Amino acid sequence: DLQGARGYQAARAGIEWGIYRQRIQSQCGTTTFAFDNTTTLNGFTVTVTCTKLEGPLTADGNADALDRWRIRSVACNIPVAGVCADADGVNAPDYVQRVMEVQL
Repeated sequence: DLQGARGYQAARAGIEWGIYRQRIQSQCGTTTFAFDNTTTLNGFTVTVTCTKLEGPLTADGNADALDRWRIRSVACNIPVAGVCADADGVNAPDYVQRVMEVQL
């Protein structure tokens, strides 16, 4: 339960990082980072992906003028090759993975 809660908080930190990068720094893309031993989330790795979504068409057939973004955060405690793999890719009884996604 504790690792699950820590995974949730790590994924949430990834969402906040993604929102900051997109809204404040006007940057989007994929970022992976690991928490070090100075935090209570030590041992977790987070992969944040920011993607621009195609807007719906307006009534006259033109693209919507408002940009929409999807920010997805995947946090895990046993990364494979430095990133969080698909849950099927890790065979460990203590593996924890949490995924969060928001749209702006």
